[in-house]
Amino acid sequence: MGPDGGLSMLRKSVERSKTFEAETSCTVRVDGKKRCIRDGGEWKNCDGGSDFGDLVRDIKKMYEEKNDHHEGLGEKGKTLREWIESERVIWAGH
Repeated sequence: MGPDGGLSMLRKSVERSKTFEAETSCTVRVDGKKRCIRDGGEWKNCDGGSDFGDLVRDIKKMYEEKNDHHEGLGEKGKTLREWIESERVIWAGH
């Protein structure tokens, strides 16, 4: 229960969620924007589709756009997998 204990971690998580307006678990964000929300066993507000392939497609598209314009990815030449891992996005692709 110290300053780095479970209660403190929970508090930080709640504060971070509020900052990003993630009121529902699970809220999927891509490039700083809400992409999809899973609520009550249903996907909601998924303008680009709610399938795994839809999310992968959108991440790849965003990566290509940013990598081509040298924005947001830091060093040029970082692979998609390296970028996703550095952004702490769970990647289950091939």
